Amino acid sequence: MRSIQTIFGSKSFLAQYVIKHPELILLQPSSHDQDYAIVDLTGQVPFTNPLQYTAESDLGTVKDRSFLQMMYFNLNSEDVPVFVAKVKTLFDQHEIFPGLQALMLLRANTKAIQYVLASAWDDGHQFFALKNTPAFQPLLELTRRAADSNGYHETGYKRIFPESK
Repeated sequence: MRSIQTIFGSKSFLAQYVIKHPELILLQPSSHDQDYAIVDLTGQVPFTNPLQYTAESDLGTVKDRSFLQMMYFNLNSEDVPVFVAKVKTLFDQHEIFPGLQALMLLRANTKAIQYVLASAWDDGHQFFALKNTPAFQPLLELTRRAADSNGYHETGYKRIFPESK
């Protein structure tokens, strides 16, 4: 299993990292009230205080033109086996989702049980179309449960590139 890390901040602050480390992925949030983000799929770039994850499952590649959807789940120990099994069905059926580039199930390296389901798409509309399919319905149930009890949120991002100096 590989390590992945993220940091958040302003576009200008994060762009400096991406210029020095072109393997990093710079993300512009879909919502204007959220921070930009960097995803380090190598887990090797030295950051001061990153959010660190272990990739429990991953497939595909994030391409230059991508829409990334990050779904954050705070779970209790009883929900974990059910959650992981339902996410596994998405991985097993990934070929039926048009425009899916990559899919990752990440577990936070924290004492609290936190997961991120990250998906990369050719276009954001493809993700939202997936949410309306029968294949996604079991995960929507867990989304509601997590939101009602321990916490859930999701954010969409567009991959961007900093201007070189």
